[in-house]
Amino acid sequence: MCLAEFSCLDKKRVCDPWARLGFCERRKTFMKKNCPQRCDLCYEPLEAVTTPTPSPANFKIKMVPRGKVVGFRCGTKNSRSPPKVSWFKDGEQILASVPGFIVLKDRDLRIIANEFNEGVYTCRIHRRGEIVSANSWAIRLKPEQPSNS
Repeated sequence: MCLAEFSCLDKKRVCDPWARLGFCERRKTFMKKNCPQRCDLCYEPLEAVTTPTPSPANFKIKMVPRGKVVGFRCGTKNSRSPPKVSWFKDGEQILASVPGFIVLKDRDLRIIANEFNEGVYTCRIHRRGEIVSANSWAIRLKPEQPSNS
C-alpha cells in the first residue's frame, strides 16, 4: 500500500450518514480531512476545496463540552437597517441549517458541540457590497473526563 492510499482512509465511522446528508458537497474541507474515501476526494488537493477567510481582528476560542448548544450573534441590534450577514465554517460558507448540527437564522447561528462542528466560525457583515466587519470563534471540544466507576 502506498502512502497516498493510506492517507485516503476515512477517519470517522459516521462518514456514510454525513455523506447521505450532502456533506461531501456542502462541507468539502471537513469531509476531505475526515472522510476522503467516502466522498471521492482522495486525489483532489485540499487547497482546491478551501475558500480562504480573512483573518478578523476579533477572534475568540471557546472550549465547550460535547453536546452543548453554542450560539453566536453577528452584529448589533442598534443598527437602523439590518445588515447583510454571511456565516462561514473553516472558510466554507454556511448556506443553510443542517438538522441536528447547525441552525442558521438571520444574524444568529447555533451549533451542537461535536466533532463535526469543531472548527472556526466566521461572521461577516456586509453593507453596500463591502465587508464592514468580521468576527471569528474557534470551537474546540473540552477533553472528556474519565468516569470513576
